[in-house]
Amino acid sequence: MPVDSEGKAKIFRPWSLQRPHHLTFHLVWSAFLTCQFATFSAAALAPVIRENLNATASMMSGAGIAAVGVVRWRLAQGLKPRCPWLTAVPCVP
Repeated sequence: MPVDSEGKAKIFRPWSLQRPHHLTFHLVWSAFLTCQFATFSAAALAPVIRENLNATASMMSGAGIAAVGVVRWRLAQGLKPRCPWLTAVPCVP
């Protein structure tokens, strides 16, 4: 695969799994979709979860608010390298 002086791929073949550029691309989008599914699928399963855990309405609303907060926190951590003023807590490697 041809790369430039910075090691970036010059050609984008979306259906390729060549290493490291295209494979990394596919791993990133699949991880993103997995996180989205894991975060937001609980809303669709709320009646089942509420019944199995004997949760109250306030407990379920708190869980929903926490799920949205996690998404915002992940977004803020992703933007931190470009906007260091955005978050006060340092990233842990």
